[in-house]
Amino acid sequence: MMDGILAMEGEGPGKSGKPRNIGIVLGSTDTMAIDFTVCSMLGIEPERLFTNQMAIEDGYEEDIKIEGDMPRITDFELPEIRTLVWGPEKFQGFVRRHIVQRPVCNDDMCRLCGECWRYCPAKAISHDKKRIHFDYDKCIRCYCCIEVCPHGALKAKETKAGMVMRRVLKV
Repeated sequence: MMDGILAMEGEGPGKSGKPRNIGIVLGSTDTMAIDFTVCSMLGIEPERLFTNQMAIEDGYEEDIKIEGDMPRITDFELPEIRTLVWGPEKFQGFVRRHIVQRPVCNDDMCRLCGECWRYCPAKAISHDKKRIHFDYDKCIRCYCCIEVCPHGALKAKETKAGMVMRRVLKV
């Protein structure tokens, strides 16, 4: 299920985005079909999303049947989409840990409520009595943690090394 009644556009997910009334609910037994359908609705190529790109490379074939009316939205403000991996394979782990945008926590806003680590599909978030910790080797950059944080303590942030690399390589 995807609740698109009130969507977030811009630099979301979570409290950083801007609410926008779309008024749709999508459902499917095929999660990739939902992602592909949303791309179609927004007029973007499905391959633009990393997860869709990986699904296509793994042999996913689009065979989607839409029941009901689907709006076409041409002015939806998307967040800046950055790649998760690039460069020679032997350096991709380093790049992923130190260069690629990732979720970060504002410790002053975090209440250690547990929503982020409960919902993290990769189990990449741990905690102690004072703060949460991310394992960026495990993190798949789905940003579910940011989406579920009720305190707005989490956001996606580009690393300083990432900013330098992007400017030097113009990626």
